[in-house]
Amino acid sequence: MIEFDKNLKLEKDSSWVNPNLFLYKGVIYNNLGKFDLAIKNFDACLMSNKNNSAEAYFYKGISYKRWSKMDSARICFEKVKTLFEQGYKNKNVYEVQDELYLADILLEIKNIDG
Repeated sequence: MIEFDKNLKLEKDSSWVNPNLFLYKGVIYNNLGKFDLAIKNFDACLMSNKNNSAEAYFYKGISYKRWSKMDSARICFEKVKTLFEQGYKNKNVYEVQDELYLADILLEIKNIDG
């Protein structure tokens, strides 16, 4: 990730980067407990996807939840649900780490609501 970040900083335009790279990088940072960096990468993915990445919102919500920012997590999960129902889900099975299901989204919303 260090080399990727160095090369990205050298570029004036990051439009050549597959937005899913930011998604996967965010998941890694989330797993490391670096929630601020995870959210920054999910936001980069969302900017590249015109805010239509259900996966980025889902994992952003997971990061906020693990960071104990429940209001922000709820907003993300509600956005995921809306996008998912509108068909904004990564359909390329070769690029999806973990396929996103509506049941996962509803479970996260239920867990936040207690």
